Amino acid sequence: MVHRLLAMASSFWSQWCNIGYGGAGLFVSFAVIAVGAISWHILRKESLALPPGPRGMPVLGNLPFLHPDLHSCFAKMAQKYGPVMRLWLGNKLTVVLSSPSLAKEVLRDNDAIFADRDTPIAMLTMTYGGSGLIWARCDQNWRMLRKVWVGEMLSKVSLDRLYALRHREVWDSMRRIYANAGTSVNVNEHTFSAMINVITSMLWGRTLEGEERRHADKEFRQVVWEMFDLLTKPDVSDLFPVLAPLDIQGKNSKMKKLGSRLDRIFDFIINHHEVKGLSMEGIENKDREHKDLLQIFLQNEEGSKGILDKTQLKALFLVSLLSIISFLVLAVS
Repeated sequence: MVHRLLAMASSFWSQWCNIGYGGAGLFVSFAVIAVGAISWHILRKESLALPPGPRGMPVLGNLPFLHPDLHSCFAKMAQKYGPVMRLWLGNKLTVVLSSPSLAKEVLRDNDAIFADRDTPIAMLTMTYGGSGLIWARCDQNWRMLRKVWVGEMLSKVSLDRLYALRHREVWDSMRRIYANAGTSVNVNEHTFSAMINVITSMLWGRTLEGEERRHADKEFRQVVWEMFDLLTKPDVSDLFPVLAPLDIQGKNSKMKKLGSRLDRIFDFIINHHEVKGLSMEGIENKDREHKDLLQIFLQNEEGSKGILDKTQLKALFLVSLLSIISFLVLAVS
């Protein structure tokens, strides 16, 4: 089949060269590139020992045959092709597991082998080149990020230390609702706002206070929400990486603009910490227990520990907010 395609391209080339250059030459060049890409795709498929799966279309793969309800769609396909199934999403090879035992083997027993994955282009831009915990490569740097995440952000000691900040935000939310007594209240909106306020308070609630914090939080929520909304939209560049430089949908350029806005917010907060000299030197031990996470990480950077640089810190905070937003969107809805 590959030989027939190449012969067809050669025949087209001979005919169009007799006509002349210009539009004909451009068309033939495109045809040769297309035939070469299809040929490479076919040879690549044939050289891989792949699990069974449905036949797809050239270039598009199985994309035209997938339904919006992917879980049900995959379940029906698995009944025909088995618990390990191969799909082509554009030119991206995808393996679907539908067996609990296989999922356990891949996600737990052999997690280190399967941890690396293709990062969506917009996500790569957003997380400073994949510096966040979720999309970082499984190496020594990722293990350090996980250690920081578990030890400094999710440990019982850390959560207990930040209790006062969480308590303050919950009471503020309750007072805002009480102030609207006798009127209708959007529970989803208040719940979402309260949870985001709790998280940002834990991140930098003692670095910024008053109007400065309200302004930074408002702009931060707006940017992160726009990022989250952008990430939920499909990007053709993720399915066809060759099109990534063209940025056909403009998704990556939009993410870069949002990233610049977010970077300015982070820099403002970090610079505010440095200007105020919040290194915690000379502060009573009682106040040390109520530092926010930004103060803890920057203090470590100023000292001898140097756990995270500022880029990794920004990515870690951003991923924290996006994870919370994802959970809240599912829970509140």
